[in-house]
Amino acid sequence: MKTVRKRATGNGKQTRKRKRGTKMEVTGGDVASKEDSLVEIEASNPKRSRKSESMKACSSENNENKKNVGASEKHSSRVSKVVDAANNSKKLIGYHVSSAGGVSNAVFRAVEDSCRAFALFIGSSRSWKSLPLSEDEVSKFEEAIKETAFPLENIVPHSAYIMNIASLESEILSKSRQKMIEECKNCERLQLSLYNFHPGSSSGKGSKEDAINNVIESINIIHNETGSVILLVETMAGQGSTLCGKFEDIATIIKGVNNKSRIGVCIDTCHIFAAGYDIRSKEEYEKTMEKFDSIIGFSYLRALHLNDSKGPLGSNLDRHENIGRGKIGIAGFKNFMADPRFDSIPMVLETPECDYTNEMVKLYSCC
Repeated sequence: MKTVRKRATGNGKQTRKRKRGTKMEVTGGDVASKEDSLVEIEASNPKRSRKSESMKACSSENNENKKNVGASEKHSSRVSKVVDAANNSKKLIGYHVSSAGGVSNAVFRAVEDSCRAFALFIGSSRSWKSLPLSEDEVSKFEEAIKETAFPLENIVPHSAYIMNIASLESEILSKSRQKMIEECKNCERLQLSLYNFHPGSSSGKGSKEDAINNVIESINIIHNETGSVILLVETMAGQGSTLCGKFEDIATIIKGVNNKSRIGVCIDTCHIFAAGYDIRSKEEYEKTMEKFDSIIGFSYLRALHLNDSKGPLGSNLDRHENIGRGKIGIAGFKNFMADPRFDSIPMVLETPECDYTNEMVKLYSCC
C-alpha cells in the first residue's frame, strides 16, 4: 500500500488519498469529486468500463422496450374499441394511409388499425416524376391483399396534389395529363378500380368554362389511354378559381365525359360545407342531399371524405378540422352515419391530427 501525503488545507488538517487496488478512497478536503473518481476508476480498469457501458446500453434498451410494449398495448386497446364500435355497422370507415416503403405497406397499416376502407398515394404526391410500379412491388401488394383479405373495392387511391388537368397553361396541362395516366395505369396494375382526383383550377388565367372543358377533355384522354379505372371527381371548397365548388360544375363534367361508366364522385364534407352546402341539422342535410341527387345523382357517388371544417359555412376555405371540433360539429356527421345511401361506400378520414382510431370510434358510435 502506498500513502500519498498532500499539503495541509486551510483548516490545518491533512488530506490524504489512499489507493487500494483499483478502488479509491477520498477523505477530508476537496481533492476530487465522486464523479471524477468514478471516471478515474473506469479509466484504470477497461474491463469495468466496458461492463458499465454494456449495462447502460441494456438499461436504455429495456426502457425503450418498455415504451414500445406500452405503446403497443395502448394501440391494441384503441383498435379493439374500433372493432367493438364498428360491430353490426354497414359503414366502411378508414383513413388516408401512408404508403412509405411501398404501397404494400399501406395495406398492412390499414389492417393494423382495423380500417374497412382507406386511401393512399400510388406515387409521389408532390413530384412530376411518375414511374410504373416495379413487378416486385406489384407482387408484394398482391401478397398483402391475399394475406389480409382486404377488399380491393374499398381502396381509393388519391391523385398527386401537383396535377391540374384544368390548367390553361399548355405545359402544366400536358404534364398533369401524363402523370394522371401513369397513376391510373399503376392503379390498374394493382387491380384497383377507383381513382380520386382534384379537378383543378383556371389559376385565374382564363374562363371557368375553358377550365371545365379541359377537365372533360383530360378525362376522355385518360379513359382512352387506360382500361378500366373509374375516375372520381372530388367536390371542392370553391376557393379562388378552383373548380367544382358547385354541384353544377361536376354535373357539367359528367355530361361531357364519353364513358360515363368510368366517372364518379367523391364528396368531401369539409369542402361542400365551405362551399355553402349546409349539413349540420337533419333538415339542412336532407336539402343538401336532395340537391346532390337532383343535380349530379347518387348513382355517381363512389366515396366520401370525412373532415370537419375550420372555416364557417360558405367561407370557401379548404381547411380540414378533426371530427366534432370544427364548424360542422358531430351532429353533421351523425347525418351521414345514419344515411343508408352511404352504406358500403368507402369513407376516408383526412383530419389534421391523425387521431384516426379514436375518430373512427366516434363516427361508428354515431350509427
